[in-house]
Amino acid sequence: MNISRVSSNVLGLDASGRERAGLRQCLNEICNALKIDEFERRIGTSRDAVSVLFSLMPKRDAMGSNHGKADDGFSEKLESDGRYRIDLSEGNLRVFRNCLYEVCNRIRLFEFQTRMGIELEQALAMLRVMSDSLAS
Repeated sequence: MNISRVSSNVLGLDASGRERAGLRQCLNEICNALKIDEFERRIGTSRDAVSVLFSLMPKRDAMGSNHGKADDGFSEKLESDGRYRIDLSEGNLRVFRNCLYEVCNRIRLFEFQTRMGIELEQALAMLRVMSDSLAS
């Protein structure tokens, strides 16, 4: 996963299919499985807003299909090389980072890969990339 600044208010996230699936599943866990007290304080937005982000990431994609609108702070496209280009606002990147943080700390190690579809180490690497991008 790589993150670059596209414009003053848009970040571009380049993700493999597996990383993208992990991000999608992260939102699913946050919306539908994990009980999070003080949700808005921990995640940085409402559960409804996370549900909207989740709905913008369909489970399967057709090559070149677009989802979301960059003007709304989120859009994604499956590129010809099988990687995903996700353009999102800094606020939405922060939401993804906060959701991933909660998932990494709440799902037990023995069930992490089964529930998330990625190894904990990969999720932690994604978390570091997001945190570094937000810090710079």
